[in-house]
Amino acid sequence: FNKALNNEVVGSGPFQLKEWKKGESLTWERNPNYWGKKPALDTVTFRFIPDTNSLTAALQSGEVGFITPPPDLGLIEKLEGIDGVKVDTKFGTEWEHIAFNTEKVDNLKLRQAIAYGIDRKQIIDEILPGQARELNSVVVPEQEEYYTPAWEGYQFDQDRARQLVEEAKAEGAQTTIEFSTTSGNKLRETLQQIVQKQLGEIGMTVEINNSAPEVFFGERTPAGDFEMGDWAWSASPDPELATLFSANSFPPDGQNYYRYKNDEVTRLLEQSEETVDVTERAELVKQASQIMAEDLPLIPLYQRPNIYAFSENLKGPQNNPTEAGPFWNVEEWSIGQ
Repeated sequence: FNKALNNEVVGSGPFQLKEWKKGESLTWERNPNYWGKKPALDTVTFRFIPDTNSLTAALQSGEVGFITPPPDLGLIEKLEGIDGVKVDTKFGTEWEHIAFNTEKVDNLKLRQAIAYGIDRKQIIDEILPGQARELNSVVVPEQEEYYTPAWEGYQFDQDRARQLVEEAKAEGAQTTIEFSTTSGNKLRETLQQIVQKQLGEIGMTVEINNSAPEVFFGERTPAGDFEMGDWAWSASPDPELATLFSANSFPPDGQNYYRYKNDEVTRLLEQSEETVDVTERAELVKQASQIMAEDLPLIPLYQRPNIYAFSENLKGPQNNPTEAGPFWNVEEWSIGQ
């Protein structure tokens, strides 16, 4: 698309590019022409370490001084057990959910049965105890103007779920469902196993079919090659939900991987993105959220934690769980004694 930006970096920040080893690291040096306060650090090197265990090992050995890993099983306890390391967590902007391809899982009662049959509290307690927050919306609570807990009515209720399964069967729905996510992600694979057991208890059969992230996100979800999926979205500061849920946003025109169609939701969300007044926009988003909770193209699960772990002699990192990223105040970072 823009090949120039693949090789050239233009900016006016506190640091400027010194060295770029593609696929390995980026090294930035203090920008002598920076208009603001002079940064305390001479250089900052960003290393690309995709594996969480390798990230943790690099921090423990002193090879790196700061990491911001994705949530993982037992990760916080492991990080807190490293001498000389500080750990800071906050609820972030990323939210995990179960997604339905509504063209393949087209029976509403079956989707409702799944919503009532999943114990979200148990899931959180088993995979991220004390670190994640149950979510009942497609926006996070920090987006106060737009937030409404529209999914809060779906509390764990196995008896109601079993009844809905039987009603769905009577309408011709299949009670075997394929559940897909990114392979190699222990957190999500454990979540799948919990959900598989929970739904088995209400008379459903869950078959797991995972793919590598580049296949799952790059091929399967855009093509609608899934029945029930698990992934996360990152909430933008100003909710832009039409690209996810408008009937006009099926791939490649958007990211409505749910194949969800509701004319009123489409109207409300598209109108919200044309409305300047925040109060009016918020009301439109809330109305759309309530309708979506009834239609159930998805089930919000939890708000993911934003994790910083860094050497205790590194001063300045402040957990800022927004799209600004962890290095929003890097010019204030320094190495202490």
